[in-house]
Amino acid sequence: MNVSPQAQGLRHAVGECIEPGNVVIGCSGGPDSLALAAAAAWAVPRAPGEVTAVIVDHGLQEDSALVAERAGRACQAVGIED
Repeated sequence: MNVSPQAQGLRHAVGECIEPGNVVIGCSGGPDSLALAAAAAWAVPRAPGEVTAVIVDHGLQEDSALVAERAGRACQAVGIED
């Protein structure tokens, strides 16, 4: 899988910010939290540790429940349980 230089940088930045152990991230389905989830899924097991996502439904969009559901599926797709 090809990873962009920006994504590689984010992975390493997340890796530098965590300590060994389990990590919980918040994910609302926006591009920033999805990027964090993907980076954490890569970085946390190397710490070592496990990552869990808390799916956040801000209720700010008409279809916010659907966005939250997609966020959960996206986290699961990269190996994070929610």
